[in-house]
Order: sequence, then structure tokens, then C-alpha cells
Amino acid sequence: MQAAFAGVLDEAVPVRLRKIVLGQESKWPTGRKIVVIMTAPGQPERNALLKILCNMRETDFTLYFMHASFNGESGDLPKNGGSGPQVRQLVASNPSAIGIIRASQVDDSVKVLPIDDSKPGQPAYKLRIP
Repeated sequence: MQAAFAGVLDEAVPVRLRKIVLGQESKWPTGRKIVVIMTAPGQPERNALLKILCNMRETDFTLYFMHASFNGESGDLPKNGGSGPQVRQLVASNPSAIGIIRASQVDDSVKVLPIDDSKPGQPAYKLRIP
């Protein structure tokens, strides 16, 4: 099964996803604040995102944000969007949001962002849920 990053973005916006998810990059080039929306802890999409992009487990992710917050080094903790369809709805309603959902849950309300120029269904697409 593959997951997809969904966002309401201009094609020209360079996405440095890892930094965005970790709160190290908190504004789009337009100056708008980036809102990261993730599925609830324990969901396969979230686990895949943390493992593949951040090389972390949920506990590592939580500790990272606790440490960064304490030291004033990081942006906001990603918002918990609940299920994939809920994340899709939240991303679709916020032009500054980015989220992760299963590729099968994508509809026309969100745009799938490529990872290293590959999209879900292509052999080189890296975000696969075991």
C-alpha cells in the first residue's frame, strides 16, 4: 500500500518535507505559516512518514519536539487530524496545510506532492506502507 502527501500548493513551491514535518521550516516562500496535519499516532501512514522521512519512531518524534520546544529550536508540533479522510478534509480547507494520507484516499480536493519526482504508483516512489 502506498501513502501520498497531500497539500494545497502551487507546483512551483519547493517542498523540503523532512524539515517541514520536524518544524525546522515553518513558512512557505509566500510567508504563510505551514500547517502540518498528520493522522493519529499509531496509524500506518504516520508510522511510514516518521520512519522513511524522519528516521524516527513515534516516541523519538515526541522526544524530538519536547527537546526542540524546550530549547526554542522548532516550530509547532504537527496537528493530529485523526483519520486519513479527516486529514484530507483539513488539508483541503487550509491553503497553508500539508498532510499525509493513503493514496487511495486522495480526491480532487487535494494535490499529491511528488517525492524525489515520483508519485504514488510509480516504481521509485519511496513512501510505502508495509
